[in-house]
Amino acid sequence: MRTLFVIDKKDYNENGTAFVRPSVRGIIQKDGKYALIHSLKYDYYKFPGGGAEKGEDHTATLCREVLEESGLVVIPSSVREYGLVHRVQKGFDSDMFIQDNYYYFCDAEKEIQPQRLEHNEAEEQFVLEFVTLKDAIEANERHDHGEKAGSERFECIIQRETGVMHMLEKEGGKKRFSPLLLTFIPYAAILLYGLFCAVHGIEFWGTAYGFDGFFLGVMFFSIYLSPLLVVCLIIQLACLARQISFFKRINKKKFAIAVGVICAVAVAVIALIYFSPEIETMAEKHRAKSMLKKSDEVISYNESYQRVDGILGIEEITNDSILIDYDKKKIGFLMYNDYDEYIEYELEECENNTITRIAQQYDVQAVVPLDSPGITLTAYTREAGYKHMTAALVLETRDGVYYKEKLDKDGDGAYEFLGLKDSDFSVYDDEEYRAQRMLKYCDVTIPYNKDEQVGGIFGRGDITSDTILIDYSDDYGYSTRKVGFLMNNGEDEYLEYDLSQCSKTTFEGIKQQFKVQAVVPLDSPGVNLTTYTSGGENSDLTAAVVLSTEDGVFCATKLYVSAADQFLDLKDCEYYVYSESN
Repeated sequence: MRTLFVIDKKDYNENGTAFVRPSVRGIIQKDGKYALIHSLKYDYYKFPGGGAEKGEDHTATLCREVLEESGLVVIPSSVREYGLVHRVQKGFDSDMFIQDNYYYFCDAEKEIQPQRLEHNEAEEQFVLEFVTLKDAIEANERHDHGEKAGSERFECIIQRETGVMHMLEKEGGKKRFSPLLLTFIPYAAILLYGLFCAVHGIEFWGTAYGFDGFFLGVMFFSIYLSPLLVVCLIIQLACLARQISFFKRINKKKFAIAVGVICAVAVAVIALIYFSPEIETMAEKHRAKSMLKKSDEVISYNESYQRVDGILGIEEITNDSILIDYDKKKIGFLMYNDYDEYIEYELEECENNTITRIAQQYDVQAVVPLDSPGITLTAYTREAGYKHMTAALVLETRDGVYYKEKLDKDGDGAYEFLGLKDSDFSVYDDEEYRAQRMLKYCDVTIPYNKDEQVGGIFGRGDITSDTILIDYSDDYGYSTRKVGFLMNNGEDEYLEYDLSQCSKTTFEGIKQQFKVQAVVPLDSPGVNLTTYTSGGENSDLTAAVVLSTEDGVFCATKLYVSAADQFLDLKDCEYYVYSESN
């Protein structure tokens, strides 16, 4: 609280004993007049209030003393600071009398209670009056106060009360500007900026007007001023908390220090959030340098996007790179996706059947050949349309063991973008890879059209003619039910169908709707692959494929690849082809 003025009589022994007792006084205004205590006996005015008792806070003292002297009931939540008068003079029973007189603005309830005057107050005939400051000052300065006149102690009281009245009159009797109002300026600035953006538009995510402009302006400026806004909010909450009795009992200095510490912590947290990308980049750089130092192999890709300063400022890595540590089974990706980034994965050992399931679940995104024959790093994408999204990594090490990691971090199917889509090393054609994969895992390989042999499908020397690939087994409890067609219709082509299990009724429906095109007997009795055609002029077009498996379950798919369905070139194949009459 500010010091209004000091009254120091210098009539005391500084090294002697001192009696200290603070007092609290209320400034209550009503219709331009002030609630003052008028001593009818000695004709002077003073503000209602009195000395604080031990352990009593200022608000409690103010409420008690104002009620006793005037009968007015102070509203505690209305109490606000004005200033203090420091008074020092010779005491009655001590060498020094020291008193800080605290003045507070406050409001009172309409109903006035009876006074509870002490003996000396009743003797002076204290009454409550609402008077103007001018009238009160004139009465105090007449110096016609009977036997009280000339008393040092009384003169100090008159000097104190009249001095405060003069200051209030000089300030227009208005409440002092509260610093708390400053905490609302940032909110006003944000709203004004929002209005400006609504009227003039802003270049922020494109030019916006009206409500959009207002909203974007408020959001942008709020983010910019967030540290200041948090500090202002904490101060406002602290001021509200100060009205609660529990917080009032806390020493003001300690309370202010606590609020300051909370503000500092809040600003530090916001600063940490702002600088977290830089901190994360530093951590990534440290991990990348460590991996670069320990890696067994460094494979560069996307060399057309070279960065002279190096990824993460590491000069020896001037383009996107894959770092592989065989010993620790770790893979790291140093890349530039609009900004420097390093992502590292620890791969877990897995069995061959796990790799089979991954290969069946995902499409190949890229295959990175390593330094030893047959050892590769394979990245899988969720499906062909999402080649920029990496869903799984598989590493085949020198000892022939597989290691894998599924990238499910986001949980929304987006996964991590590892920059492999347009890489310089081999990115497998989806159709070719699926053919190679099916060749590796299929149960039956059946050549046909041997008279039209070609020099290998997709460069495969072991496949020199059109071939049907069938996977009808349950490997490791994982049902496959796939049929693939490797063929040369002017160019290498591979078509693959996932057959879903169907009921006997569905199978009978297919038989009634279509005509048999070809039946391919498999290696087990009663297990057949049957293709159906619409018949007539469209007998060369395959309309449905049905697989009867070893367990007697029918699996089928209808082919709606295009309006004419897909030509699988089965009409003149060497194995048994049903005629329409059959």
